Amino acid sequence: MKDQWVAAMWWLVGGYLAVGCAFAVPFVLRWCGRLDPSAAHGNWGFRLVIFPGVAALWPILLRRLLKQGSPVPPDAEAAASAAFLRRLHGRAFRALAVIIPVLFVVALVTRPDPQSSKIALQPAALPGDRALSAVNGLPVQLSVRGPGPGAQVELLVTAPLAEPMVALYWNPESGKETVGPDSVFLGSVWGPSKLVFPLPDRAPPGAGNLVFLSLSGDQRVLASVSLNPPTGSP
Repeated sequence: MKDQWVAAMWWLVGGYLAVGCAFAVPFVLRWCGRLDPSAAHGNWGFRLVIFPGVAALWPILLRRLLKQGSPVPPDAEAAASAAFLRRLHGRAFRALAVIIPVLFVVALVTRPDPQSSKIALQPAALPGDRALSAVNGLPVQLSVRGPGPGAQVELLVTAPLAEPMVALYWNPESGKETVGPDSVFLGSVWGPSKLVFPLPDRAPPGAGNLVFLSLSGDQRVLASVSLNPPTGSP
């Protein structure tokens, strides 16, 4: 029910502004001179400036045009223009005092759910059984799924890391426990969290190893995990 009321309100506001824009085009081009003779000689900058106000207050201006009927003598109109503009400005301020709070409330009611609007910074995990193994020295459990192209590394960080900045690299050489020119940066590691990183497409199944590197201080290696499956695993 709330969504229907909100949708109806937005349709009402949109229809009002659409009619206002349709009215504002001929008004700023021709009809404004009927209410204020000096406006008839305004340049394009003046007409662009008054366009939003005309679109917002089109019922008042339309009523004024219809009530006026035919053009009045310039002298009489000039005498009444100042008083009319003061009344028009007062009505505009009162209308804005009502419209702005209403739009604010509508924006609060229709704002998206923060949980549903979160951007997924990591790809979704591949389906299948999990075989998590602990990473020595870190509160991290690791599993690799989907051997071959499209393989992924899943990390379950169970506690905050002692190091402020930790990066995860993949090495093509299984015995290499340092980061070199051929290493591939997979992403940053933090916790507690659940992270999923895609392995490079060129990574053969069960080849290479993962290196957890601290990026603070001397950039030391915190842990190294071989991707070779243990003996007897499927």
